[in-house]
Amino acid sequence: MKLIAVTGTKGKTTTCYLIKSILEKAGKRIGMLGTIKYCLGSGQEISATLTTPLREDINKYVSAMRENGCDWGVIEVSSQGISEGRIADLSFDIAVCTNIRPEHLEYHKTYEGYRHAKSLLFSGLRQSAIAVLNGEDGESAYLFELTKAQIRKFGIQGRRVEMVWSGLDRSILDLKFGPVLNERVLTPIAGSWNLANISAAITAALEAGAARSSVIKGIMVPESPVGRLEWVPVPDKLGFKVVVDYAHTPESYRAILCFLRSFCTNKLIVVAGMAPARYREKRPIIGRMIEAVSDMIFLTPIRPDGEDQEQIMRDICGEMQYPHRVKYHLDRATAIGQAIEAARPGDIVALLDRGHEGEPNDVGLAMKAIHE
Repeated sequence: MKLIAVTGTKGKTTTCYLIKSILEKAGKRIGMLGTIKYCLGSGQEISATLTTPLREDINKYVSAMRENGCDWGVIEVSSQGISEGRIADLSFDIAVCTNIRPEHLEYHKTYEGYRHAKSLLFSGLRQSAIAVLNGEDGESAYLFELTKAQIRKFGIQGRRVEMVWSGLDRSILDLKFGPVLNERVLTPIAGSWNLANISAAITAALEAGAARSSVIKGIMVPESPVGRLEWVPVPDKLGFKVVVDYAHTPESYRAILCFLRSFCTNKLIVVAGMAPARYREKRPIIGRMIEAVSDMIFLTPIRPDGEDQEQIMRDICGEMQYPHRVKYHLDRATAIGQAIEAARPGDIVALLDRGHEGEPNDVGLAMKAIHE
């Protein structure tokens, strides 16, 4: 069995799912370890507790993949997982870095420490391995100098993937395999931010031996990761839409809110989470961003880590122009219920920050509120 590692600040989970989808369409049996679930082959799945399992666990899961006849294992690799040596016993044939942005500084202390952790994955690759790197991400450029592996660049300016049209829950893409080898496909993947993830996945899958036809099929009918631009079923007669997304940083909030605003014909109603301590300095930025594009705002605590709830509220609302517009609820279910109750035809209700997390998760809470 061969191994593919996927690291980066954003897009790891989606990229892993796309690689898995393409390689499965190529007839391969694929195992996958990541933020949402661990797939060990032969239909065996376990809910994930860590993005990158502990060293003893990851070795156990990779062994199970081999025993289950997997051809490839796709592993989502976090900076913390690298720093703690969780992948020390694994030898990767392909490693992907989606992008690098300042993140997890509560653990790494400095941005340089965070980047160094990411770099260890690539400096440890053997010469015969493949490093799939973002040729358009300036923050990732230093990886080109650090790895002994063969480098393959991806990006959207190279026009491997071009978005022809996008709706809320699907898009039309041009997949380009050469000067004249192009294919236009309809895919359930939407949002321009996913173009780089698609390009990274295609590049890695081709290096893993996938044929052009498998790439096309894998992009047309991928398994979508839970809580990533996930649309909740709403009866047509109600006329509004509900979406769940894992956005929890200023950059991801900006992308998803601008995307939704461009399609919203009436009110954009946002239920946002209260980010944990590591995002304290970013809270006012997120607050201003939500206020700028939304019509109704609900805030709820998420993973508060023992922080004072009122202080979290003040942090997010501190630089808002009209903080009195914000409705605050300690209970996430109550906030979601009130947001959906307020929705009218043409509205979009966006449930952000928590994504797949929680039991029940936001999709379950929304469906309960819709049908009450």
